[in-house]
Amino acid sequence: MTNKINLQPTDASGYANALEQLKPRLTRPLHFLNAPFYGEWQEQSGKEVVYFTVASGKKISGCGLAVKLALPGGYYYLYCPYGPLLTDWSSASVEAIKDFFRANFDKKLLFARLDTSKYFRLASPSVSATSALQPRNEWLLGITAGEDALLANMHHKCRYHISLARRKGATFRAEKCSPEQLEIFYRMLEVTAKRDNFHILPKRDYKAAFETLAAENNAFVGYVDIDSEPAAAAFVVSYDKQAHYIYGCSVDKFLKIGPGYFLHWHCIQKAKSQGDTIYNFGGISGGVKGDQLAGVTDFKKRFGGYAESHPLPADIAVNPFGYKLFELYKLVKR
Repeated sequence: MTNKINLQPTDASGYANALEQLKPRLTRPLHFLNAPFYGEWQEQSGKEVVYFTVASGKKISGCGLAVKLALPGGYYYLYCPYGPLLTDWSSASVEAIKDFFRANFDKKLLFARLDTSKYFRLASPSVSATSALQPRNEWLLGITAGEDALLANMHHKCRYHISLARRKGATFRAEKCSPEQLEIFYRMLEVTAKRDNFHILPKRDYKAAFETLAAENNAFVGYVDIDSEPAAAAFVVSYDKQAHYIYGCSVDKFLKIGPGYFLHWHCIQKAKSQGDTIYNFGGISGGVKGDQLAGVTDFKKRFGGYAESHPLPADIAVNPFGYKLFELYKLVKR
């Protein structure tokens, strides 16, 4: 007899408890986007977060964290970054998830976007592949080997720039998240965004990250200093023995030295000293010619490692008619 699948809303504490029960049964380390502190981070930045658990009979078999994101006309959708997490996916679990979103939210909820590949083999008319909010490809490096082995597996340009920065007197320091570090980091981020022509988030979003993770004590800001000045910086978050490079920035003055190589090499060493076994460089390109991430991708790959892919997420149309109107709206906006 198959156990009935039951979804229930919960709070951050209930989600954290369910996650701890699931960890031993999951096949890969959890992403920081699944961490309870990510929900708090989003709430600190002004977003509403929904938590739920999944039970098969009396046993916890899954959980989810969903961020509420606004749409035109007062409508909204719920996004589960790289989730929800379930130990066993089936057509019954798909139906139970659809029923949960339809029963527990008002008609302003148009759809729930679930960022998990499991839906593709269980797709139904109310589930459709869609665009992504998070990177589809990430670059990871196992860091359990010794330093000599890690250096030997790097591209020669990577080793060259690490050595060059050292000859130029570069030093590394890791700082805890604080209001002072936020101001320094954000100023450098503004310089980088202007130089490389990309948009950054409002300062309140970085403030929310620094404040949340200062309390968790599982993040650091790594700096490379040259001539007593910050040359480059990286914001790194650790969760489930995986260190994630989230944001990075640099100043113009020292670019020819390539301080990013020295920076990440020492961030890797710092993560390793904390007990992390994987260094996640974050998003890379999908290998498409002309991709804007091509240069960044080449930089990350020079450290050695491997790609981890995330198929496109899927939308569950909670309000089918409203969802069709939204799809039409997107076509018109193009």
